[in-house]
This record gives sequence, C-alpha cells and structure tokens, in this order.
Amino acid sequence: RRVRDMGCAVKLDTNGCFPDRLAAILEAGLADYVAMDIKNSREKYPQTVGIPGFDTAPVEESVRLLANSGVDHEFRTTFVRELHTAADVAALGPWPQGAPRYFLQNFADSGNLIQEGWHGFTALELQGFADIARPFFSQVELRGID
Repeated sequence: RRVRDMGCAVKLDTNGCFPDRLAAILEAGLADYVAMDIKNSREKYPQTVGIPGFDTAPVEESVRLLANSGVDHEFRTTFVRELHTAADVAALGPWPQGAPRYFLQNFADSGNLIQEGWHGFTALELQGFADIARPFFSQVELRGID
C-alpha cells in the first residue's frame, strides 16, 4: 500500500499458495501485474515442490482469482529435466487455459540448491514444450535460453 501511495506500479510474484492474501491484494487494487508460478501438472506438483500429498487446491483457487481479476498477469514454469516432460506440459496447459501469457523458464543451477543433480533443457527441447503449450495461452515465450 505504501509503495502504491508513492505512485509506483506494483508487480506481485507468487506461488499461489495463499489465495486469501492474493484476493485481498487484488480486491484492494494494489497490484498492477501478477506473475504466478505453476510448478508442474497437478499430478506431479507434490514431487516438484518436494511435499508429499501437497494439495493444489489453493494454487487452483489463485489461478481462478487471477483469471477473474481484470489484473494483467502471467503464469510461468521453471523446467527441470528431472521433473518435467512433454506430457506434463500437455497436462498443465488446460489448468490456467486462456491466460494472457505463459513463460517457460529454463532451470539454471545457481550453485545454491536444496537438491543437486538437476539440469535444464536445450533451447530446442523447450521450444517443443512451448509448441505443446501454445493452444492454451494467448502468448507463449521462453526465458533463460542462451
């Protein structure tokens, strides 16, 4: 609220796990843009976030809130070779279907990971995933490709 009162535009980055907080921000008109992570398909969300039995219901509610908010937004997934497949892209696409933007981000090892041994994809592989996602979104782009 203080940043907004200073006349600055506000971008919110979220994992969608707290839809009540997101709803309050959206209803108060405090965000100009929201970027939300979609970690993987519903089926592989628990494995991807490292929480067995993870309930995707709050994330699904956040997707719904954004779709109905009128606030400009994007969804994004960071793709990790050991966690994501083409079938996962096809399965997650219908979830936030119709969103204005979807970004496929390539995993990069920052050297400060909870788990080692993860890898990104080649640009060509990510482009193939983007082609699978295109029917579900208005705009699909890649990030993190050299």
